[in-house]
Amino acid sequence: MRVPSRRMPKRPEGGVREWVVLGAVVLGLVAGLVAWVGLLAAAAIVVAFLLVFEHGRRRAAAIRRERAGDSICTFARSFDRRAVDPWILRATWEEFASILSFPVRATDRVDEHIHPEDCDDIAEEIAVRAGRSLDDSKRNPMFGRVCTVRDLVLFLQHQPRVATAAGARSLK
Repeated sequence: MRVPSRRMPKRPEGGVREWVVLGAVVLGLVAGLVAWVGLLAAAAIVVAFLLVFEHGRRRAAAIRRERAGDSICTFARSFDRRAVDPWILRATWEEFASILSFPVRATDRVDEHIHPEDCDDIAEEIAVRAGRSLDDSKRNPMFGRVCTVRDLVLFLQHQPRVATAAGARSLK
């Protein structure tokens, strides 16, 4: 019997929020800059950082307003549900929901919202929750062609299933 994706184990919550780590890093950098280049240059760098941060915050707010009615159902309907594993869809939706402050769409470019170094970690988290192996991924027809969230979902769809604790699909 096919287990509904709503029965998927919940995504584990992270311990420390990213913004706390980012704040600590910024404070350390500011202290180092003040000591190294002086107060005026450090202040200019901090102001530039704050302007970039504010621009990103406003952009995310605009996207959030535009996508106010989007949900996991909207996301799932953008795929052929007979061809794509609903566990991959739910794991992808929940992973991006934990990272982004707005609903993800299949057409979103991954590199616009996620740092390229984090993409592999995100794919691995989704694969574990969806019960997919990333072994021998170079043979996947989507290998090296993942640009959008849709591409990521299709990449994972082509990976073999594994029976892991998170991916176990039996109702008990």
